[in-house]
Amino acid sequence: MNTCSKKYLRDNGFTLIEVLAAVAILALAVFILLDAHYGALSLHIQMDEAMVDAQLMESLLAIVEIEVFNGNMSGNGDFGDRYHEYSWTYEAYQTGAYDEVLLYTVTVTLYRPGMERSLEFLVYNTGIEGTV
Repeated sequence: MNTCSKKYLRDNGFTLIEVLAAVAILALAVFILLDAHYGALSLHIQMDEAMVDAQLMESLLAIVEIEVFNGNMSGNGDFGDRYHEYSWTYEAYQTGAYDEVLLYTVTVTLYRPGMERSLEFLVYNTGIEGTV
């Protein structure tokens, strides 16, 4: 009986090699999951910044279009306290006049820390109130 109980005690657990192999596999899986999480978080931050830039640029284009219609050919500003690190400038010049319709080329630049984004577009003015 003594030999049977010794054999039973030896087979009743994991060896050190098996435990180390399991810990190594677990560590590798955690590393892969953390790397994927970091990549997803980084992509989320980039997309969030891109969406903020796009929304601010859209509102800026509307502002600049009205300013050019009112005869202001250059200007600058910011977006208030919420986006205090963002600012903008624009320059416009008359490109041509076709049948009393004035055409302007406008360059808008959006500034934020570490980035500068410019966009060039055309604005026309028919001279009729409310038309840009």
